[in-house]
Amino acid sequence: MAKIKKIFITGATGFVGRSIVRAGKKEGYTFACLVRNLDRAKKILTSNSCTFIKGDITNIGSLKKVIEKNDAVINLVGIISETKKSSFDEIHFKGAKNLIDASKSSGIKKFIQMSALGARKDGKTAYHITKWKAEDYLQKSGLNYTIFKPSVIFGKDDKFINLFIKLLKLSPIFPALGKGTLEPVWVEDVANSFINALNNPKSDRQIIELGSGKVYTHTELLKTLCQKLHIKRLIFPMPTPIAKTMALLSEMLLPSPLLTREQLIMLDEKNQVSNRNAETIFNISYKTLEDYLEEL
Repeated sequence: MAKIKKIFITGATGFVGRSIVRAGKKEGYTFACLVRNLDRAKKILTSNSCTFIKGDITNIGSLKKVIEKNDAVINLVGIISETKKSSFDEIHFKGAKNLIDASKSSGIKKFIQMSALGARKDGKTAYHITKWKAEDYLQKSGLNYTIFKPSVIFGKDDKFINLFIKLLKLSPIFPALGKGTLEPVWVEDVANSFINALNNPKSDRQIIELGSGKVYTHTELLKTLCQKLHIKRLIFPMPTPIAKTMALLSEMLLPSPLLTREQLIMLDEKNQVSNRNAETIFNISYKTLEDYLEEL
């Protein structure tokens, strides 16, 4: 099979997408980026390795002609909360299905799908169930694929760890939410894994979980951040009824909620890697959050 060189990518202007484009450029890949706002995309991604196509994964009619000019597809599109215009099923499943269907008739050599740890058929949230539906459809499509399932992704521009850091600096006390675990993984390691998978036959038809190897409870994560920031804060477990009330109010009052009831459910789950095949497939030593914070 000829080497994959040209990539059709969705979600390129997002946190992970920007890192993937940078990593791919270093390796000589070119990207056709599907975007909804051309002007915004051109300001965010200035790389000469990118061309921009205005479109939407929910519109299958516009996808086939632009996909068939490429060797592989990377689908990163996802949402963390629903809106009146965008549901989990519409974005995570139907959007992915459109891309997969268009790819099947376009000679695509590999389809790389961003999923999430915890995605499963019997998931407790629509987020996880719709992510699993996309995985299942891709596996049954006949396409060559790699499915990545990362834990929480951290990095310079993330909206998770950086939010905690900002809030911890402001408040002398801070609530820990949920009884689950997290295994944060560095965005640059995620990006390098995606790029490596393009022409790595070891990743063909594989589901690959991504984590750093260091697992935290929510309380442990907050205490680690305090330690690295050299600040002392009182970390306390927030009672579930109060957390649910806060999440409900956030959903009702904010266009982009800081916390949703679905996210609370996910914070009670074990969000950690169960199969460490990534290190073997990609020969990558994944950076821990502590190592990253030490370098700041």
